[in-house]
Amino acid sequence: MLIVRISLLLVIILSSSAWITSDTGALRLVGQNKMGVTYDVCLSGDYAFASNNDGVTIIDITDRAAPKEAGRIRTEKGAFGVCVKNGIACLVAASKGLVIADVSDPAKAKLLGKYDAFGDGSDVAMKKSAAYVSRGEGLLSVFDIADPSAPSLVKSYKLEGRGRSLAVLGDRLFAAAYGIGVIMYDISEPLAPKKLKVLADTRRPWSLEARDGRLYVGSHSGSCVLYDIADLEAPVRLSTFNFGGEAYGISGKGSILVVGDLQRGLQVWDVSDPRSPKKLAVAEEYGCHAVFYDGTHIYLTPEKPGFSVFEFSEL
Repeated sequence: MLIVRISLLLVIILSSSAWITSDTGALRLVGQNKMGVTYDVCLSGDYAFASNNDGVTIIDITDRAAPKEAGRIRTEKGAFGVCVKNGIACLVAASKGLVIADVSDPAKAKLLGKYDAFGDGSDVAMKKSAAYVSRGEGLLSVFDIADPSAPSLVKSYKLEGRGRSLAVLGDRLFAAAYGIGVIMYDISEPLAPKKLKVLADTRRPWSLEARDGRLYVGSHSGSCVLYDIADLEAPVRLSTFNFGGEAYGISGKGSILVVGDLQRGLQVWDVSDPRSPKKLAVAEEYGCHAVFYDGTHIYLTPEKPGFSVFEFSEL
């Protein structure tokens, strides 16, 4: 029986698993795939795509209690960021630049093409026939992937700061430039981004998520920033609050915000009132690189034992 060390008040044992609860929320480890160190996670349908030192492992999450490997995309020296849309996966490989794969049949994932003129990619995002790669030397590179077997570099834009996470929502691309802030681009023409502005109070961004009219920004300076982006023409900052760590991963849905801190573990917050967020749960032993919250379950990539699934419930 697994009991996670966690800074909450009460542990309730239910059958073969442990609910770790406080008077505000409960976490339960549902399932794991012990694949070792993982970095990014992306969900598409019944599958999770987890980047690691071998490339990307495709995990069948139909049964969350028993996530199992369904296929792999292998790359030399592994991969960091991964994005999947319409059966196509784009990943930034540690030493091979941009890699594109057909994952329409996860069990028979196959490489389609690559652009290997750089090896410092941090994250990747997609819109239609465009792929955006954030690069550590301070560049945002735009690729035409209309022919996935032969991706071509369209242009690279200076970020000024170290390129980190990327997020796309509608006709907007948000790029985290460490030391500068979150830069917002107009991508109504996907292959020709236009810089619009740097969002206020986001100087050291590391992780981003744009979903359901919200932008979540996690920093390495101990803070999270929430923006209302329901009107993509005029983002409104809702709050900045200190969570006391380094947000390697961030994900929100509804009133719940999940933060993945590599050193301090998994944190769950109530942000129904963005100006007064409340910490609901902390799984200290699950420091992770990335998280995704779907409304009931949290998918994360801890350094060990590997891809993990938690269930979260408000009390």
